[in-house]
Amino acid sequence: MNPSSSEIVSLFTRALACNSDFERAALLDQACAGNGDLREQIELLLRAHHQAGGFLEPKDIQETVIAQSGPGYASGTVIGQRYKLLEEIAEGGMGTVWLAEQTQPVRRRVAVKLIKPGMDSKQVLSRFEAERQALAVMDHPHIAKVLDGGVTEQGRPYFVMEYVKGVPITQYCDQARLNVEQRLKLMTQVCQAVQHAHQKGIIHRDLKPSNILVCLYDGQPVPKVIDFGLAKALHQPLTSGTVFTSHGLMVGTPLYMSPEQAEFNNLDIDTRSDVYSLGVILYELLTGSTPLDKQRFQDAAIQEIVRLIKEEEPSKPSTKLSGSVALPSIAAQRSLEPAQLSRLMRGDLDWIVMKSLDKERSRRYETATGLAKDIERYLTDLPIEACPPSTAYKFRKFARRNRLALGAGAGIAAALLLGTVVSTWLAILAMQAKDDANLARANESKLRITAEHDRDEAERQTEIAERAQKNLETAIAAEHKARQEAEDQRDAARHQSELALSTLTRIIEDMQSSLSNLPGSGEVRRRLLATSLEQLEQVATEYVAQSSVDRETMIALTAMGDIVLKFGVGEEEGLAADAAAEISVEQRSAVASAQHFYSRAHDIAQAVVTADPNNLQAQRDLSLLYNNLGNVQLKLGDTQAALGFYQQGLDIRERMAAADPNNAGAQHDLLISYRMLGDVNLQLGNTPEARAFYQQFHDISETLAADDPTNAEAQRALSLSYGSLGNVQLQMGDTQAALGFYQQRLDIAERLAAADPLNSQAQR
Repeated sequence: MNPSSSEIVSLFTRALACNSDFERAALLDQACAGNGDLREQIELLLRAHHQAGGFLEPKDIQETVIAQSGPGYASGTVIGQRYKLLEEIAEGGMGTVWLAEQTQPVRRRVAVKLIKPGMDSKQVLSRFEAERQALAVMDHPHIAKVLDGGVTEQGRPYFVMEYVKGVPITQYCDQARLNVEQRLKLMTQVCQAVQHAHQKGIIHRDLKPSNILVCLYDGQPVPKVIDFGLAKALHQPLTSGTVFTSHGLMVGTPLYMSPEQAEFNNLDIDTRSDVYSLGVILYELLTGSTPLDKQRFQDAAIQEIVRLIKEEEPSKPSTKLSGSVALPSIAAQRSLEPAQLSRLMRGDLDWIVMKSLDKERSRRYETATGLAKDIERYLTDLPIEACPPSTAYKFRKFARRNRLALGAGAGIAAALLLGTVVSTWLAILAMQAKDDANLARANESKLRITAEHDRDEAERQTEIAERAQKNLETAIAAEHKARQEAEDQRDAARHQSELALSTLTRIIEDMQSSLSNLPGSGEVRRRLLATSLEQLEQVATEYVAQSSVDRETMIALTAMGDIVLKFGVGEEEGLAADAAAEISVEQRSAVASAQHFYSRAHDIAQAVVTADPNNLQAQRDLSLLYNNLGNVQLKLGDTQAALGFYQQGLDIRERMAAADPNNAGAQHDLLISYRMLGDVNLQLGNTPEARAFYQQFHDISETLAADDPTNAEAQRALSLSYGSLGNVQLQMGDTQAALGFYQQRLDIAERLAAADPLNSQAQR
């Protein structure tokens, strides 16, 4: 509620009657608590009174107050011909901030800051201009930008800023329940903005949560530093006028104010004052409260507030939290358990905050960037620069606070010490002569005992060395014997393994030759194969038990599986939905035997790959076995299981092809896998998936054929890819598209047949 003019006059009169600046400041603190506008008006009247030589009459005061509270700006007012005021969004001591709409050259929402009516004194105008200049020289994503400025028709200055639609940083962090890491990252951005201001020669002097607003851009929180109304230039004036701080008035907000700011002249401050304020904000972000209790500031007189700021040492954040009854709710706002939050504060975070809040600014971070970098070091688990204060520093601080008591105690202690020193010195002189005589006798005896001990020790060490030499020789001989025995065993095992491999290989070759050359139908071959499987299984089992050569074992087992499939089931090609129903009981038994051999070979290959993931040959063997297992499942009619095995084989081959794109063998393996998966998906009715695999089959074939047009194998693969794509289109009902693919396949086939008329495969 705005005070009446009579209330303002009454308070002004009481302030004039005060006997000192301290008494006047205490009166204003109490009477204007929570009402910065009222205090600003009283201070302006006091300055006007002093400038008038002390002759400002009550009638003049009344007129000044009425002028200040007279008609101001209203919604709908147009400023500078292109800024339409929409809504007052903030009010300070010397001006108001309006949400406005810029109409030209672009239409957008902006914030317009205006001098209050009746507040256009020379000092207020200078400070207003200083804020505008301070913002104008800065260009940082985390500082509100100045867009324009000018003078209203009434002759009052204004400036236009970026509209920051946000909330104070502490409020945003609590509402969004940001964890400690997220809060620290926001704080580093604020430090970077403040450092930018410092580099431009500007000290903010009023950093606090309400002057750091967080708004969302594309869903991400972005802090913005605002309100440079109390900014101070370091190296050059911001305006042609003179901005000064009246004697007896502190500049800033006490809870966030550095000790040097609490001096009433407020002249001896530098960028480290802002670092202190950043430390207070960081403390509040972590603990939910300021280092010094807010209630004590509200109840205290101005002298006590100054003392608290300059002398009261705040608790460490971890200590503050451990003693807080609100710890559970504070931890919940940071998405942590109470015990977790307390532990997190101890150590590095304690020292980072306390270094920022040191009463001696020489011990604070030199720059806002220094604070930001230490926070970043903490976030990346690097050693921080901040460290706990030394014992000597603590003692100096204690001595400074207790000068009188320590002075008196030091005098008494000095007298006692002097008497003690004199008496002790005389006693020492008396004892020294006696000690010298005893020492001489003791030294003679000690030398004799030492010589005897050295001789005995030398003899003992010689005996130990001789025993150690004998033990070493015995150990070397035993180790050599054990190594020789192990080598003999390995040689025997290797010989046995090679013999078993040779036997198994010969059996497989003989069986394959016999079955291939045997006249008669496939049924006769299958019966012969069935009679040999038991013997072959026995030999293979013995070999696997004896062999230590993994790949040869895997190859032999794979060969056995190939023989069983080739001669036990048949070599017919193509896929049919009822493939399982077309094979006999004997054929199904042969397929199961082939699956058994492939599975054992797969286990060996998988073990090799697991032990050595970089073994490319083992990777290729494993992919081949996945395809063999898929073929077995296809023979048994389990198309879905076959699809899974083919996909595992493809995964391996894609990785190998990606690792070595120029490897022709890897590309050829990919062709086989893509075609198999296309065929199986087509059989299952998964036409989109079949189309995708056939397209990849086609792309590789086309690349290989283009790289070497004379390569008949690449041309045949390309021809097959066109046929596969035609099959898919036909199943999808697109006969015209299928016809186009079939025609392309026919063209390639005709070229291959013309180029090699004797090639039966090309003619077929």
